[in-house]
Amino acid sequence: MRNLSIVMLLMAFTLGGAGLAQADVIADGPQALAKKKDGDEKKKKEGDADKKKAAAEKRFKKLDKDKNESLSKEEYLAAAKNDEAKEKMGKRFAKLDKDKNDALSLEEFSAPPGKKKKKKDDK
Repeated sequence: MRNLSIVMLLMAFTLGGAGLAQADVIADGPQALAKKKDGDEKKKKEGDADKKKAAAEKRFKKLDKDKNESLSKEEYLAAAKNDEAKEKMGKRFAKLDKDKNDALSLEEFSAPPGKKKKKKDDK
């Protein structure tokens, strides 16, 4: 136990304030290290989701030529580079248009096709 304390002190001294946090994790054992790692991964996933949401909103606004906060099929298909892409995008539009009103809201546009949106009552 004395050797572990000496190692922790050396780490704290050589690494500064960051060393104290690392020394605490080492002293608490592998569970603390795993918990910290899980927390870091969760933050990364949340950050990635925020970036994807922002990117989708930016694409949506770029395609929404009449600025009515919805994409008509024509606005959506205008991004197609050729007839093959237009056909694929037409099928995707139909999948994304959940309320079948021939327009996409930002929420519909951002949702992956085929995934059901969770209701507040569902858990």
